[in-house]
Parts: sequence; C-alpha cells; structure tokens
Amino acid sequence: MKVSSYNSITSVNRDSWNACFTKVLENYDYLLATEKAGIPDFSWRYITVTDDAEKIIAASFFFIAEYNLETTLQGLAKKFVLGTRKLLPNFLKFKLACFGSPVSENCYFGFVEELNENEKLQATQLIFQEFERVAVKEKIKLLGIKDVPEADKPLLDNVPAAKKYKSIISMPSASLKIDFKNIDEYFAKLSHATRKDIRRKLKKLSELRIEKKTNIDDIIDILHEMYLDTRSRSDWQFETLTKDYFRGILSIMPHNSFCNVYYSTNDKRPLAANLFLFSNEILLDKYFCARAEDARNYNIYFISWIENIKYCLENRIERYDAGQAGYENKIRLGCALSMNWLYFRHRNPALNAMLRLAAPLLAEDLTLKPLEDKKTKDEK
Repeated sequence: MKVSSYNSITSVNRDSWNACFTKVLENYDYLLATEKAGIPDFSWRYITVTDDAEKIIAASFFFIAEYNLETTLQGLAKKFVLGTRKLLPNFLKFKLACFGSPVSENCYFGFVEELNENEKLQATQLIFQEFERVAVKEKIKLLGIKDVPEADKPLLDNVPAAKKYKSIISMPSASLKIDFKNIDEYFAKLSHATRKDIRRKLKKLSELRIEKKTNIDDIIDILHEMYLDTRSRSDWQFETLTKDYFRGILSIMPHNSFCNVYYSTNDKRPLAANLFLFSNEILLDKYFCARAEDARNYNIYFISWIENIKYCLENRIERYDAGQAGYENKIRLGCALSMNWLYFRHRNPALNAMLRLAAPLLAEDLTLKPLEDKKTKDEK
C-alpha cells in the first residue's frame, strides 16, 4: 500500500474517491463545493491509499484551522477559558489539524468494498501516519478527529496510531426512521401534547408559500443574511459559511441537493430556507436558517419538519437525518440519537496531559446540556 496527500480534491479521481464512500452523501462533489466556497480561515487536505496497481482503496480528509477552545464550549468550561485568557491571551489557542470537516456530519474513513478488516486497519494506520507527517511539516501540534460514529469506533480503537488519542463523547446525531405510511401514522407515534402542539402550529401554513429551488441566485443575499442571523443565536460557532457555499452545493450537486424556501403570502419575501442533500435512502437536513422573529411568528421550524417528512413519504425515503443540536425538539418529534466520538491529542506532552485531565469536563459540556429533554408547556 502507498499513501499520498493532496491540498485539493481535484487532484483525486472523482469515481475512485466515491468508490470508497458509496453510502456517504457528502461525497466528492460535496467536498469540492466546500473547497470552492472559500470558507474563511480553513484549508482542506485529502489522503488516499493505493494498492500496487495504483488503485485507490482507502481515503479520508481533514481540515486545518486556527482553533480557540472556547469556540465549542458552554457553561463553566467556557467561563474558565475566557477568564484565563484575560491573564494569558494565547491560552488554549491552537493551530488544529482534524479529520472530518466542520461542515460534514461525521468523520469518514472510506474503503473499497473488497478490503477485509486487516487491510482496513493497515490502510487506516497509513492514513494516520500521513496525517501526522503533514502536521509535523506544517508545525501543527493539536490533532483531532471530529464526530466518529459509534459504528466506526472499533476500527479506530484497533489502529495503533489512533490509540495515542484521547476519546470523549461528542454531540450525537438525530435521525427519524420513516417506518410509517402517512402523516397520520407519524402523529400517532408522538405524545398527545406534541400532536396537539404541532396541529396548532400548522395552522400558519396557510400564510406561507413553499418553493423548492435548485438555483438561489435571486435570493442569495437574503438567504445569507438569514444564515448569519441564525448563526448569531447559536452557542456552537466555529466556521462562517459563505454565499458560495450555499450556491456551490446546488450547482455542483444538482441531482442530490435542493433548497426549500419559505415565503410569506402577504409580501412575497423569503422568511426561511432549508438546504438538503438526498439519495434514494436518506434525506439529510444540512442547514435551516430564518430570522428569529419570522421563525417564531410563522412556526416555520415545525412546519418545515412536517414538510420534510412529507417529502420522504412521497419519495419513499427511508430515513430523515436531522443533524446535531436542538435535541429537545428533535426527541419530541420522534428522533433517535446515535452517538459520536471526538478524539484529540497534543504533540506537546505537558499540554496533552492537561487536555486529557480536562476531557471529562469537555465531554460533559458537549453532551449533557444539549441532551436535556425538557417538557413543553403543554406537557407540564
């Protein structure tokens, strides 16, 4: 096996890459759109493993960014970091190399179907060695693996290079299995209070017009303003998406993406937008954005949720993937959660030991608070 790394995915053959990720929606085209989007302060890297016939048999990708630890913290951990920063301005500011992507749902290690388990381990070991070689070359000391699905954890736990990393529980992913035939059967799965609440909110549907778009050039400025407004209300802020990200997904992936835009019937202005990737089996909800006042006045979040389920039913899609965060509503609406894992290590032994000691606090901050399933007013 031979390992190579690249600064652009255009250096890799599209079909060969996708052969390693046959069940992943965020495939070559998605990574290309992300790369071309010009997301500030991020650069992208791609690793392939080839056999003696120069066929790509395994692949993965990672990003490089300046990372302030408090960016993805809440509560006491965030207060501690910000307080210490007043005395030590560069405290817990790192240049980071991390498998996965801030705009991908999970970290993916892909393989062609014919590889056996030992060959996968060998290929993954080579991927890690190349990853760390690049990190040393670019003087990056904080290394990570972002959002490894529970199903992939046994692989990493058996890779020698990955055993040097500390693993902690990360934010889980929410998904809804479409195992019902119509909306009435879906409602029957929900609590009485939730059914009552959604039916009341759906009355606002008559004040909305929904347009499915694959070109958003006419509303891109408004859509991006809504995205920035939505982002400003989030506690989890890392990357800032560009207009070219939203345009690029739809133009580069015309057969696997679309955007639902919600308009007011009164003044014809866009109120919200929902960007999706899809296949025959999965509808992946990438981004929902709306101004706070409009989302609240028109109940757009809940209306869009029902519209998304209707789309799955109409197209016989088996699963609706709703992403991370916002667990309170997603659990109420019937989602199951699948666990993800975050891995990290610092090449400085002292800092690595300090981060390992802080790991329990980081894990608690990442998972316990978002997972609180508070009752609605009706249920109380």
